[in-house]
Amino acid sequence: MDDLAGQIAQAMIHSKQKSVIVFNFAGPSEKTNQLGEYLAQNFSDALKKAVPSLEVLDRTKINAACADRRVLPSVLNDPSTAIWVGAGMGAKAAVVGELSNQSDGLELTVKLYRIRDLKPLFGFQASLHLTPEMSKLLNQSVPGPPFSSSGAPPRALAPGQPGYSYPKCLRCPQATYSQEAVDQKFEGTMVLTAVVKEDGRAYDIAVLKGLPYGLTKQGIEAVTQWTFRPASTAEGAPIAVQQTIEVSFHLY
Repeated sequence: MDDLAGQIAQAMIHSKQKSVIVFNFAGPSEKTNQLGEYLAQNFSDALKKAVPSLEVLDRTKINAACADRRVLPSVLNDPSTAIWVGAGMGAKAAVVGELSNQSDGLELTVKLYRIRDLKPLFGFQASLHLTPEMSKLLNQSVPGPPFSSSGAPPRALAPGQPGYSYPKCLRCPQATYSQEAVDQKFEGTMVLTAVVKEDGRAYDIAVLKGLPYGLTKQGIEAVTQWTFRPASTAEGAPIAVQQTIEVSFHLY
């Protein structure tokens, strides 16, 4: 891990990136587990040791950065969304990693991105032999933050129940296409879930169905800007509800 972190550190120096955040390594199958968290923390520590002059941001602040963006940490499985959250932390670069299965263990793919333009600066692949301790971590999920970013109950009410209305979108501009999706002529619909609070904004955004080519990040970013008429009780009082939201991308 020290040697691999040293390669990333040298790439940062060469590209003049002075600060970096390391996100939990996702996978296999884009899932988050304690092994990915453990490896990411080790990699972050190795980066600090490799070049002490680099600013390696505190990973314990990632949950707070997600709250600032009004998303749940589960969205960080999408690299472009993770980089967007890293921008909110003030990082100049981000390290994201993915674990995938192979016959004799796991393959780890790690990439360094420049945050301002999402440009990949360096990457590597490494094979990992699974020890019994690593296998145990692989099968354990990462606990979520103790409180939601919205302050809403962990299980917000569902709209449409007797006495409760549905939120209504008042200002919902179309999400912006990524250039990569335009180049690929890709169209599709992503599905999110969010808590629409009494202030008419979406919080605790999570992904039920994402899209490739950076569109997951584009959709999430759009929904954070949307304004809703909040759901209300039979007496007309606004109330927070859990709402499924679809974001479609179509080329015209």
